[in-house]
Amino acid sequence: MIICPSCSAINSNLNATCSKCGFLPEKVDGFCAFYSELVHIGGDFKSSYFSELARLENANFWFRSRNHLTLWFLKAYCPNISFILNRALELDVQR
Repeated sequence: MIICPSCSAINSNLNATCSKCGFLPEKVDGFCAFYSELVHIGGDFKSSYFSELARLENANFWFRSRNHLTLWFLKAYCPNISFILNRALELDVQR
């Protein structure tokens, strides 16, 4: 469910035109952008922050717990996930 940013109507299909006002989300890089004017702003998070964030994540209980839970979920409910991820990496390397 999505609330139309134009008229606030509740719609069930993310990719469909709003049934009330006709609003259609713009596609940006293949994704629906309900507020396309914000897509390339980027905020204050600079790409140089990623290395520091990765370092901090390794020592932070929240990130470690989240990562553990994510891996548990993937192993429990997506048993073929390692094959899928390995295949995706192979395809990416071949590009």
